[in-house]
Amino acid sequence: IETCPQTFNNDKTNKHITSNWNAASYGTPDLFNACNKGDVGEQNLCGFSKAYEGNGYAGLIAWETKGFREYLEGDISQVLIKDKVYQISFRYKLAPNARYAIDQIGIAFTPNSIFIKDDKTLNDIEHISLIKDNPFTHSTGTWELFDTTFASTGNEQHIIIGNFSDNTNTKTFHLHLRKGKQTMLEKAAYYYIDDVRLIAIESKKNTPIVLDSTYQLN
Repeated sequence: IETCPQTFNNDKTNKHITSNWNAASYGTPDLFNACNKGDVGEQNLCGFSKAYEGNGYAGLIAWETKGFREYLEGDISQVLIKDKVYQISFRYKLAPNARYAIDQIGIAFTPNSIFIKDDKTLNDIEHISLIKDNPFTHSTGTWELFDTTFASTGNEQHIIIGNFSDNTNTKTFHLHLRKGKQTMLEKAAYYYIDDVRLIAIESKKNTPIVLDSTYQLN
């Protein structure tokens, strides 16, 4: 267990973020924790935020004007069972210094860990997306909830979080009144991610499928 986990990753060839979490491509997700100061703490380059649960959370670019993307990949402790129904949920929050909001975020399940040597949209992976009517709502900037159920196709052991739609198919809202704090965020929608939970719901009682104890990126 890392004493004070943190990553502000600029090395696209380094997929490791923290225990059980990696980058899924050359995009470079980040990890923030209250135990840190400076760019990787609660007050970071992307703004100020406390975690939804625990002390830590991840961050990723879900949209960027030239099509750059970041994806967060997590390990599932148990292989998913074909045709069994599961509930997946996580919290996401637009970072205070991001100049754009988008209308969607999604999740994919894969049997094998991936590492795509590219930093563009992963749009050829089967996924589930939450698509809102508008990219900017009264909830934008708070910890919003992604929550859905799905039937497993079998053997999935990894999850991938991010935006799986290209720029043409992603609606955006430009927060032009926000002052730019960082060059990349001037042209991007950057979201914090926390409290990822995966639960098997077809059982006598809901049984957590542990992502490091419903892994909260602590």
